[in-house]
Amino acid sequence: MSEHLRRELEELSVQIAEEKFGRKTSWLLYAEISLDPLLAAKDIVFEKKTVDDSGWENLWQNYIEEGWLTEKVYYCFKEKFFDDGRIPVFINPSLAFGTGSHPTTKLAARLLEKVAKAAIMLEIGTGSAILSIMASKLGYKAVYACDNDVRALKNAKENVDANCCENVFLWAGSVTSVKPTLKPYLVVANIITSALKEIHPYILTLHPKYIIYSGILKKEGNTFISSIDTHGYQPDEVLHSKEWSGIRLKAEG
Repeated sequence: MSEHLRRELEELSVQIAEEKFGRKTSWLLYAEISLDPLLAAKDIVFEKKTVDDSGWENLWQNYIEEGWLTEKVYYCFKEKFFDDGRIPVFINPSLAFGTGSHPTTKLAARLLEKVAKAAIMLEIGTGSAILSIMASKLGYKAVYACDNDVRALKNAKENVDANCCENVFLWAGSVTSVKPTLKPYLVVANIITSALKEIHPYILTLHPKYIIYSGILKKEGNTFISSIDTHGYQPDEVLHSKEWSGIRLKAEG
């Protein structure tokens, strides 16, 4: 599957699972809308099946694996306890994007971990809330997270409660629903590039010390930076993984 098609599907809130049989790879797509026009226009051979939400939730967990989000943080899909110092984050992927396995999530997590402190963090487009939960467990004083997908918020709340993160506050809404008085130390957004460009001007009005953006195709990295207003900010760190890039901006002075 091309990254362009993957991004189109993610914009439509489609869940994607990869299935391998020897040298052959196929993909399972879950969507609440018809994908026929999109797939047919790209000459993609596909079969359709109807499943209920609970059936998909169980099926989805057969195609994802737990693993390391960073060198310290470990994501898993059932509550587990470890004695080796790792920080566990329990995630039920449900119908929300953000299992921890995608490179863009890991890039955002690595950039976040390096500036963790007892301060306020804001996440735009939280999805499963995996990054917000991680921030809470890394010591952030308060974490505010929003998403304009009500279904994602339901899943995010389940995950926040499962991790007992009482300092993570969730609500349904876009970046413009964030009160100007919030004054976050860090703003994180792991969403598609077009959405990052759209929310950036409002984020600047919040004057955070750091801004982390992930979801940027590596080949679009330089174009993305030149397309946004970076006045008062400078690139603090850029990380790459496969076709993706993540960037942390730091306020000057």
